[in-house]
Amino acid sequence: MKIGEYLFKSRKGENRPITTVQAYRIISEAAKRFYQLTGRKYVEDE
Repeated sequence: MKIGEYLFKSRKGENRPITTVQAYRIISEAAKRFYQLTGRKYVEDE
């Protein structure tokens, strides 16, 4: 993967950059769901 490439293609036209806050929220939500599905304990930032 090259710098500037998108990991996921847009479903609504052209890809546009997201903020680091948006990326953090997306990844955090994905982690919570993963831990719920696997039955592991999710530990929030301390």
